[in-house]
Amino acid sequence: MKEAIIVFLFALVVGAFINGFSNVGAPATPEPQPGIEQPSSSGASVSDTSDTGFDNDVLTSTSPVLVDFYSNTCAPCRQMAPVVDKLATEYGDKVKVVRLDVDTNPSVTARFNVATIPTFIVFKNGERGESFTGLVPKEILSSAINKSLQ
Repeated sequence: MKEAIIVFLFALVVGAFINGFSNVGAPATPEPQPGIEQPSSSGASVSDTSDTGFDNDVLTSTSPVLVDFYSNTCAPCRQMAPVVDKLATEYGDKVKVVRLDVDTNPSVTARFNVATIPTFIVFKNGERGESFTGLVPKEILSSAINKSLQ
């Protein structure tokens, strides 16, 4: 009887593990449906940048910039997206918030030695400032942004 219970519990754990990771590799946002207006997944104040636009979008900016290095296949990146959206909304025009997909933009990713995602870097006057990796509390990112505003 003990063995049957152990096997049953093991099967439950394995099943929960498999079901919990069934969305790995799935897109973070649903595919757009023709004729249906889709909500913005990154908020009105967050913009995307790329290898070709990074210097113009970030390094030449007259205001501080928070860059979110992310991937759609990264669960912690998806967890941080609402935090980044809130920061963009709270700081409005005082701070520029941009996202860079590391999967499709390897040059900038390598240029700033981003090896772990999510990574957040604050830039001011084209200079790299504080940086953070992983799940970062909103207050920590706010503190770094506030320092860049001084």
